[in-house]
Amino acid sequence: MAFGRWIGRAIGISLDVRNKELIPEKNAVFLVNHQSILDMVIVANLIPDRCIILTKRSLLWTLPGFALAVYLCGHRMINRKKKERDIKSLRRAVEEMVSKNICLLVYPEGQRKIGPTLQPFKRAAFHMAVQSKFPIVPIVVSSYNFVMNYSSCSKIGNTFIVHVLPIIETKDKTEDDVPNLCSQTYEIMNETFENMTAAIEKELEEFE
Repeated sequence: MAFGRWIGRAIGISLDVRNKELIPEKNAVFLVNHQSILDMVIVANLIPDRCIILTKRSLLWTLPGFALAVYLCGHRMINRKKKERDIKSLRRAVEEMVSKNICLLVYPEGQRKIGPTLQPFKRAAFHMAVQSKFPIVPIVVSSYNFVMNYSSCSKIGNTFIVHVLPIIETKDKTEDDVPNLCSQTYEIMNETFENMTAAIEKELEEFE
């Protein structure tokens, strides 16, 4: 994560982090919406260095340089086309999280997209949170559209808004709770994302 922070400073990324005090000192499963390869650079300023990232193995072919760097840094890659191997990879990651006392970062949407709403969440992260008994920390990053668009960026600047949501405990959860846990987390993260988008759009209207 230290490398991500260095990249962020080098390219001049500015963050407006809200509720940063909600980030726990203890280990956790961090969930972040997925829009771009920049996601890792942005959240690097928030999560601990002792953290593994769960990514899909197909990145080895679509983004080979990035995927290789992720793999060599000790992060975990899952193969969604081979469920049995996928399950084994997740179990090993959970064992490592608990035995080595490290955090987990997951992009629950599973693929990058910049749109008006978040994509449906995959359940892998929630299974891992329940199995490890680590709390879930939802983090929502504002739409990249406003920073990547020259017109809006010239009005409100190049600052990404990052909203840390209240911790979701998993100590009393079981595998049976995963579907509801996934849907409830999606709802609060998607609502936050939509509210952030609406607020920025309203701010832009004031310039017109």
